[in-house]
Amino acid sequence: MKDNRDPGTLDLLGPAKRGRGRPRKADALSNAERQRLHRARVKAKEQIAAVSADPGLQLLAATFRDLIEAEARAKAGCTSDELTALLTRAVNRFS
Repeated sequence: MKDNRDPGTLDLLGPAKRGRGRPRKADALSNAERQRLHRARVKAKEQIAAVSADPGLQLLAATFRDLIEAEARAKAGCTSDELTALLTRAVNRFS
């Protein structure tokens, strides 16, 4: 045992050794938390796959993509003929 007030004494046991392996992080997840997050990711992927398999939703998503593209091109200064073609293509999907 070392006397902290006496600078001449030596520590007989030496410094404390660190345990084996990599030190644990303070914000590390437990196994249960990791499994819960994994199940949530798998469930989300299944839901996305179910939505993407529905042809009606695919049609609606394609239409929204065209409308978003038309809006972006309008902001970028696209010509009115190109915008009209995009909007016509979006509307004709439902005809």
